Amino acid sequence: MNANVTFKTGVKSALITLSFSTMALLSACGGGGDSASQNAEVPNTAAPTNTTTTTGGTTATPKTFTKYNLSGAPYVAGGIDTVGCVKDNVTGLTWEVKTDEAANQTPTFRDKDFGYEWRSTSGGVVGTKAVASGAAATNVNGRCQSATGLINCDTQDYINAVNAAGLCGYQNWRLPTTSELLGLIDASKTAAPYIYADLGSTSFDPETQGSSVRGYWASDVNSANAAQHAGVSFSLKTGNRAQWHSASYNYVRLVRSGN
Repeated sequence: MNANVTFKTGVKSALITLSFSTMALLSACGGGGDSASQNAEVPNTAAPTNTTTTTGGTTATPKTFTKYNLSGAPYVAGGIDTVGCVKDNVTGLTWEVKTDEAANQTPTFRDKDFGYEWRSTSGGVVGTKAVASGAAATNVNGRCQSATGLINCDTQDYINAVNAAGLCGYQNWRLPTTSELLGLIDASKTAAPYIYADLGSTSFDPETQGSSVRGYWASDVNSANAAQHAGVSFSLKTGNRAQWHSASYNYVRLVRSGN
């Protein structure tokens, strides 16, 4: 079923045609999908690029990132430090680096494979939740992992928990916009995940899954339907995959602005 909706990017609004399909979304840790959730694939959107102009023309310039440990001090390789975040030296944005239990790291609620519903209380339209308000965080159906500071399995409580922990010494972490997420795509890579390696472990699905590919939640809201929100998948070089329904379980990578 095709439907025209107005999609807000935070910069300007554009009318796009979305093709919705009902399918089962598996949770990040396996099992427990939401068969009523809807996915939508948006038209190709070129990822922002950093370019260098020479006498031979304009070419893409790889981004560079500065790594910081969990307390916000410069990361020292080869020691006991763990990278907690990286700063994009082009945009100035600082990005969360996910934990990865599969790489023998201590399991936390920030693991790259855990999925969360979309919910926000910071202005705009509040996203709907698929679990009862106030329900305790559990590992039911593998949706998320309970941890100190985490109350519910949704993006708002994820943000609250990360800010309470003071990741990299900051307490102003937020969901990124789709444009900010697209800026992390490394088009020079020849295989998924199509994201700069400095961002660390990143979950991705085989591109052959088509609209079943899950994405990383963005803050963008579909003004035509309060229950639909955007996401970007690094399983695809174009990143043009949107997981719309707020009751879907998708990945989270937070960002912060400023020094």
